[in-house]
Amino acid sequence: MVRGYEVAKRQYMIVEDEEIEAVQIESTRTIEIDRFVPKSEIDERYIDSPYYIAPDGAVGQEAFAVIRDTIAKLNMVALGRVVLARREHVIALEPKGRGLVGTTLRYPYEVREEKPYFEDIPEQAAEGDARPGCPYRADEVRSF
Repeated sequence: MVRGYEVAKRQYMIVEDEEIEAVQIESTRTIEIDRFVPKSEIDERYIDSPYYIAPDGAVGQEAFAVIRDTIAKLNMVALGRVVLARREHVIALEPKGRGLVGTTLRYPYEVREEKPYFEDIPEQAAEGDARPGCPYRADEVRSF
């Protein structure tokens, strides 16, 4: 078995185990904040995994509180970078109680556009209150 990446249609770049090991990043157990953005600017397709984040020991508690409170005051989300499992991830930080929730985000190359998947679905106007392909009327659909 070999590892590789498709670089063009039917063209692959083979990657050896030694090459992968050479580019692995060691964790520094820190998060580097790059900027602040409104949460509404993060497309939900990019959301990956949430993590609870708390300070590690008494030394970092004051700095942690300053960062948490600043994010809350700005009513924004902090975007930063963190190394998890020897891979750098983009992470969105937001206050949650006395801690933070860090949600890893997918990179653009990991998110596919929906158009190729939906382009063959014909446009249909809904008749009355029914929705195309749905056996229920809109007023019958309830959340769980």
